[in-house]
Amino acid sequence: ERQRLEFLEEVRVLSWSDGSLTLHEFVLGVILGEFLKPRANRSEGRIRSWGPVVLGDLARVLSLMAYSGVGTKPESAFAQGKAAFERGETRYSALSLKPVSDLQPEALRQSLGTLRGLIPELKEVVLEALVACALTDGNIGPRESETLRAVTLALDVPMPPALD
Repeated sequence: ERQRLEFLEEVRVLSWSDGSLTLHEFVLGVILGEFLKPRANRSEGRIRSWGPVVLGDLARVLSLMAYSGVGTKPESAFAQGKAAFERGETRYSALSLKPVSDLQPEALRQSLGTLRGLIPELKEVVLEALVACALTDGNIGPRESETLRAVTLALDVPMPPALD
């Protein structure tokens, strides 16, 4: 356990060595953290409804996906993801694209942790929104794929087979 924690701390230190954290470094940190997490620390779905905190966390993670696209405007990508979410959950439409400044690593980790606590049916809606966001231009590029892989790992859901 000590070696795992030391390794993850080294990854964190190296990622921040230049004073900033890129999207790629954040995604890599999430992937390593999830792969190296003991199975016993994985939480079961306990959140059964959408509340303001959960919706805010969803907006943050969906914004991360929207900004990870290369050839697409984040506003367009977010709108596609929001539309997919609203098809699954028609009662909620308060989602809005977060500014990049709201996508700090600690806030993203907290949001991923909250969404991880959703029951499987709600996680499915989240995944559909993320995939729709990533597919805005009809193509999922490497950055979008990396981001989607990190989020699916953090939520403890499988990567959609067609995208794997």
